[in-house]
Amino acid sequence: MITALPHPSTILDLHHRILAVNRATADLLHIPEKDIIGKKCYELFHDSHTPVPECPMEAGVAEGTTHPKKREILIGGRIFLVVCTPVRDATGSVTRFVHIATDITRQKQEETVATEITRRYRFLLEQLPCSIWSTDRDLRYTSSAGSGLKEVGLEPGQIVGLTIGEFYEGQPEREAAVSAHQRALQGEKATFESQYHGRSFVSYIEPLHNEKNEVLGTLGIAHDITEQKRSQYLLEQVNRKLSLLNSISQHDARNKITAILTYLILLEENLHDPALKGYVDKIRSIVDDLNEQIEFTRSYQNLGRTAPQWQDVTSLIGRLHAGPVRIDAGTEGLKIFADPMLGKVFENLLDNSIRHGKHVTKISVSAEETGSRFVLTWEDDGTGIPAEFKDRIFERGFGENTGLGLFLIREILSITGITVRENGIPGKGARFEILVPQGAYGFAGKSA
Repeated sequence: MITALPHPSTILDLHHRILAVNRATADLLHIPEKDIIGKKCYELFHDSHTPVPECPMEAGVAEGTTHPKKREILIGGRIFLVVCTPVRDATGSVTRFVHIATDITRQKQEETVATEITRRYRFLLEQLPCSIWSTDRDLRYTSSAGSGLKEVGLEPGQIVGLTIGEFYEGQPEREAAVSAHQRALQGEKATFESQYHGRSFVSYIEPLHNEKNEVLGTLGIAHDITEQKRSQYLLEQVNRKLSLLNSISQHDARNKITAILTYLILLEENLHDPALKGYVDKIRSIVDDLNEQIEFTRSYQNLGRTAPQWQDVTSLIGRLHAGPVRIDAGTEGLKIFADPMLGKVFENLLDNSIRHGKHVTKISVSAEETGSRFVLTWEDDGTGIPAEFKDRIFERGFGENTGLGLFLIREILSITGITVRENGIPGKGARFEILVPQGAYGFAGKSA
């Protein structure tokens, strides 16, 4: 039997003398089988004059056991699992032992690697500045880890066994938390915000799959956004106060402008000197420009105060009042993620075309997607922009009127990483290209 075994195997008498071996043993020791018979096992395998402490045969003899004894033993730089089985004669006395050694070096190496990976994984989980958990399909916690647990007075694994509903019992976020986890069980990704121990969190929930891609439960991670919430609140308060001050300033300025205009009317009624009349006209022109600029800034006082959102480009263009100018919009279904004031971009482009294009009769708006690049083009048939002005048209204060229209177009678009440039041919019309990055555009019924 031992001759047929692929593992090094020996039969020993009660004094550790080798009575029989197989070929695998001879190959391990690099000694012919005939030279092994009669030798003491500890001399050949361990280069020792006495049995080694980990010897399973010695343990079996000492305990008087009738059952096999197992030990992991290092032989020749490799690790073997040695099983020592006593053999009895007809009277029940132990007459010899059978040793079968299985090479488990690779297995032990893999176990060491797996243990090290597990240790590092556990270390990472414990150090992550967030909370991570998993649940089964009954939404019962099966694990919880992360340094974020300490922030709310919890220990790793402390909530294991509770259901999501039980953990959030009595809290206003209970329904949102349960709903998010239920959606994850259906294969969706979900988020919800919650309050716990006076801190704010945003939680991301995903389905937990097995190797067959079956949903076993859910996986969640919560980030502490307390400071972010506080900063957001303070920023909102500052913006509210600035908006109030801006509104008051505009109101006071308008009142003063009204008073100036009233006095100008009185002056005109009693003014007969033509030279002075010219000065009055210049003052009126300046006041009109100032009044227009105040109105302009009032329209843009909320720029950047509201979170960007998806907006339908065709709908925004359809709201423009172009008069006799025809607008052809090839943007069906196009949506862009931008500041809520995106409509002002198209209003200013229209104003620029009509005001500076001289004889504009037609405006074409088109969209083109090429690989990772998406371009929205606004093109008119007017006089175009002189070459010497092209590099300055987006500068603040450049140009006629307020000098803010194209500047604010650039500012509105830049909030979501969108850029704009003008590359029309002078004398043949203006051409503005709006370059939209990936993730900031899409089409109705189609992912961005």
